[in-house]
Amino acid sequence: RSIAELGKDHVLFFFYRSDCPYCHAFAPTLAAFQARHGIQIVAISVDGGPMPGFPNARPDNGIGRFVTNGVGIETYPSVFLVSKDQKQVVPLGAGVMAMDEIVDRIFTLLNYAPNQNF
Repeated sequence: RSIAELGKDHVLFFFYRSDCPYCHAFAPTLAAFQARHGIQIVAISVDGGPMPGFPNARPDNGIGRFVTNGVGIETYPSVFLVSKDQKQVVPLGAGVMAMDEIVDRIFTLLNYAPNQNF
């Protein structure tokens, strides 16, 4: 499957803090990734602040605890691959990543996760 095809039933959750310099450095990469690959990025602000490039960012209303089985997001930025029905949640990474690294991680999931139904 391609990333665009995966985007039909999955999104990427991007958890950030508005005062996090790493989040601000990573946001343009995610915006470019969304534009290039056609998978929706859902930006989620844990402190309610804005993030340039993501004007429709949502406040974290508990979704951070949901995707981490109750722990909460501890590292920023953090990215999760989430099915639109939210039955499948897979952490992709934390910290600043290059676009190629995001692609590689998704490719690995698509091709080497035998028990996942991506």
